[in-house]
Amino acid sequence: MTTLTATLTHKSDKTPVRVPVPKKRLTFGIYYQVKDHAFKRALETEVQELKATSSWDPARDVVILKEVRHEEDFKRVWAEIAMEARSQGLEVARGLLFLHASKPTGENSGFEFAPMAPGADATLKKDEMHALTKLPWAPSAKLDLRGCNTGMVGERRSWAVAEVMAKAQGVKTSGQMGYSYFSTSKYQYEEASPSSKAVYLWAFRRKKNDILGDGSAMPEKVFNP
Repeated sequence: MTTLTATLTHKSDKTPVRVPVPKKRLTFGIYYQVKDHAFKRALETEVQELKATSSWDPARDVVILKEVRHEEDFKRVWAEIAMEARSQGLEVARGLLFLHASKPTGENSGFEFAPMAPGADATLKKDEMHALTKLPWAPSAKLDLRGCNTGMVGERRSWAVAEVMAKAQGVKTSGQMGYSYFSTSKYQYEEASPSSKAVYLWAFRRKKNDILGDGSAMPEKVFNP
């Protein structure tokens, strides 16, 4: 019995133990450029809160933030994020798009940008969303759209921007069910100013969304691929 035990122990010592190394996770954000940096500040607030959660691992989690102004900027930085993720072997855990979006008024609506020239097209439309490079999403990933009406369909549009992105990217995607406002609270509208330390971008029950509303946050709409 002693000899057998020694033999087994000796053999197991020589067997390499394979320890799976989890992939690094990418959180990316793309924000619209404005003079008061409101979109950037709202995105940075969101990222700081993510970093404060128990699931955040500084040794594993990577953040990429990109600023855009024009439609071509967005297409370019999306491709750059895809290239960065694949070259570094990152899986995308979360995407945050803090951008303008159109009213749900027809097939020519979508994400809205500043035109490159007066009268030039500046809308990322449905077919262009489908043409974006598919990112290497993690199984539990989420794409979060904070632009106005991104979760809504309309009388002349049977689809929502968030719905299109969910299908195009194969990832769970959330959109806003009304016009988005900048607030110092994520649960109740409190007007943000250039000096506000924390800024949130969300749809609240007020003004265009609900003229008699109490200012509370409206539930997002989630679309599965």
